[in-house]
Amino acid sequence: MSKTSETNKEINYIVQEEEEKKIEEQEDWKTIVEEWKEEKNEIITINKEQNKLFFRYLSLIQNSVYHRFALFQIEDSIKHVSHSQNEYFALFWRCIKEYCDDNSEIRNPKALEIIPLQLPSSIKINFSFEIKQIKNKLIVEFNSSPILFLDGEFPANCSERHNSIQNIFNGELAVLNIPIHKGFESSIQLHLKSNLKYDIHYGGYEYQIKHMNIDNMKVGDMFLTMHSNMYYNVVIHSFFNENNAFQFGSNEKSMVYYSNLIFKCHQMKASSLFFVLDDIGNENLIEQVMVEMFTNIRQSLINEGFTTLKTIGFICSEEITSQTTLKTFFTSKIHVQ
Repeated sequence: MSKTSETNKEINYIVQEEEEKKIEEQEDWKTIVEEWKEEKNEIITINKEQNKLFFRYLSLIQNSVYHRFALFQIEDSIKHVSHSQNEYFALFWRCIKEYCDDNSEIRNPKALEIIPLQLPSSIKINFSFEIKQIKNKLIVEFNSSPILFLDGEFPANCSERHNSIQNIFNGELAVLNIPIHKGFESSIQLHLKSNLKYDIHYGGYEYQIKHMNIDNMKVGDMFLTMHSNMYYNVVIHSFFNENNAFQFGSNEKSMVYYSNLIFKCHQMKASSLFFVLDDIGNENLIEQVMVEMFTNIRQSLINEGFTTLKTIGFICSEEITSQTTLKTFFTSKIHVQ
């Protein structure tokens, strides 16, 4: 057999294969169109049980951050496995029913009233200041611990929502500023690493910090991680020497750091900024750093000429100093009431 005839046979075989593939694709497309038509013409009815479940679902996502987080993740996961709207609809109600059955504390609708967001104890005061002769008000908050939520079984997805599931109803961005050091990780870092493993929108915590080259960081350098499935949407990792968190050695370096920090917050339209003070040292040093910190923040806000921030928070464990002590010091040294 000549080489020409062999070549022609191969060409014919390829052409035939491509034609068969086209026919299969057309058949698949026809099937999809028919399914769409069926779904379009099909009337979906909600029975009494589903009607009750809907109102329980609505109450849950409005009144409980914990359940809102879990239910939204279930909802997003169903989107990934459903092939049609009808399948999604059927799976959704089945999962909602199972979720309600598995959580006995929410079987009684009245129980919803006692499932609020469990925030750490805090003390709040108002701080007034002027920017371009316009009065502004900040809430200054003193907390005993950060608000950290465990990651769920399914990864969260916020591509069709705001940056945070936690802030889905108020549309506000929360920022947590934690000091980091060479050689060891803080308890907060370990918590983030072990619990924020999944995040479809931004990637898990460990995935993001792979790009953080801590060995080449200098005092005051910052690295950001983004999170769609925890209370703080942004975690700013600020590098400092061990036992010298938020200490710069000069007023000039300190002012540059806080100017950059406030610029980043405004760039993201952040509404709240929290600082973890545990790694600073003793109570006297914390008070000294807090004065310098707030003075520079206030000046940075004035220099910017505007602010998106509504809350500045200071977080320190009760073992180091109490919230009352921080508040008393703040009102006596910074904000005389």
